[in-house]
Amino acid sequence: GLLHRFPFEAGVAAGFRELDEAGRADLMARIRAELVVEATQAPHGALGRALAHLMEDRSDASVDALLEAAVDLRAQILPLAQDPAGRRARLARVLGLPDVLSREAIEQSILAGAHLPRSEWPAAAAELMAGTASDQELGRALAEAAAARDPAEALAAYLSVFLTAAGKPRAASRFLTKGTRGRVPALAARLDAEKEHVCARMDDLRSVVILERSAAALTLAGACCARYEAAKAERGLLDFDDLIARTADLLNRVPASFVHLKLDRGIDHVLVDEAQDTSPAQWDVVQGLVSDFFAGEGAREGVTRTLFVVGDEKQSIFSFQGADPRAFGAMHGRVARAAGAEAFRDVSLPHSFRSAPGVLEAVDRIFARASAHVGLVADGAPPPHAAIRAEAPALVEIWPTVQPAPRAPMDDWRRPLDEVPADDPVNILARR
Repeated sequence: GLLHRFPFEAGVAAGFRELDEAGRADLMARIRAELVVEATQAPHGALGRALAHLMEDRSDASVDALLEAAVDLRAQILPLAQDPAGRRARLARVLGLPDVLSREAIEQSILAGAHLPRSEWPAAAAELMAGTASDQELGRALAEAAAARDPAEALAAYLSVFLTAAGKPRAASRFLTKGTRGRVPALAARLDAEKEHVCARMDDLRSVVILERSAAALTLAGACCARYEAAKAERGLLDFDDLIARTADLLNRVPASFVHLKLDRGIDHVLVDEAQDTSPAQWDVVQGLVSDFFAGEGAREGVTRTLFVVGDEKQSIFSFQGADPRAFGAMHGRVARAAGAEAFRDVSLPHSFRSAPGVLEAVDRIFARASAHVGLVADGAPPPHAAIRAEAPALVEIWPTVQPAPRAPMDDWRRPLDEVPADDPVNILARR
C-alpha cells in the first residue's frame, strides 16, 4: 500500500501492522476494563462520576456500544474531550440552556412555587379536599408535598399535582373540576399558572438531563478514544480508518506527481466501484491520486489517464461507516469541471438485468412521492427504471404490518431472556 511505500512522508511507523476486527475487539476489551478500574478506584473523579451517571439508566451493553461508536468517531470526539468547559457550553447552546443551569437549581425553583408558594400549599390542599374525587386526589398530593421533609419526596408529590405518572401535563378534565373553579376562582387561576410554570421547568429539566448525560458520555468516550490511540501507537498498529485518513493526509501534503514518480510508472487508471458507499475520506484519497490527471502536470506521451466511477446513490447502505451519497455527487461535479466537456462522459445505466417490469414499476410508484425519496438521492427525484427482460412476469404483494401481542411476565426464571416467542412479529412474518 501507499503507506508502506511512504511511511516517512505519511508519519507512520515503517513496520506498522494493520489492526483487524479481532485485534480491535481484544484492544477494546482491555480499554473498557481499564476504564472501569480507574472509575471504581476514583468514584469522585471525572471518569468515575461520568460512568456512574451513565449507569443510572443504562446497561453494560449500551455503554459498550457507546464506546465502540465513539472510537469510530474519534476524529470528532477527541477535540471535544480536550476542552470539558467548552464542551458543556456548546451542549448548553445547542439545547438553549444557560451554561450554569443545573438539575438541582431547576428542582428548587419548582419547589419554590412561582405562583403558589410552599407556605400556602396546606391551605390550597384543604380547598381542593372540599371538591370532588378528582379534586381531592390533587389535594392529597399537594398535602403530601407540603408535609414531606425529604426534597425528593416533596418534589415527586408536587409534580403529581400537575403531571401524570408518565410525566405528561394533566388533561384539563383531570385538573380542577368546574365546581372547584367556580368556588375558588383565584386559587384555580394560580394553579393553572403554576401548572404552566411546572411544565416549562420540566422541559428545562429534561434538557439539563440530556446535557449532563451527553457530557458524561463525552467524558467517557474521550477517555476511551485517547487510550485507543495510545494503545495503537504503542503497538505500531493502524486500523482501517487510520489507513484511509493517513493516506488522504499523505496525498494532501505531498504532491501527487511525486507519489506517482516513486510508484515507478505511476498510476494511469483509477476505478471506483460501489461509489455510493464511498466515504468523504475515501474520496479525498481518490482526489489525491487523480489530482493531476486533468491538469497536464502528470501527462505522459501516448497515455490517456482515466478515472472510472460507477455507483447508484439509491443503493447506499453504509452510512453507519461514513458513506455519504452527497459526496458522490460533489465528486461528480468536481471531476466534470476539471475534465471539461470533451473528456468527461456521464453515462446513465437505467436498465435492470435482474428484475421484472412489474417489480420495477412498483418501486418507482413508491418513490414517486417527494416525501419518499428524501435522502434517497441528492438532487431531484430518482430516475425511473427499465427492465431488460421486458416480458418477465412479476408479483408484488403488500403485507399488513404485524403488531406485537401483549407479553405476559416471564414465569420461569430459567428461560432465556432473549427467547423469541412464536407470536413474535418476526416469527409470524417468517411463517408467511
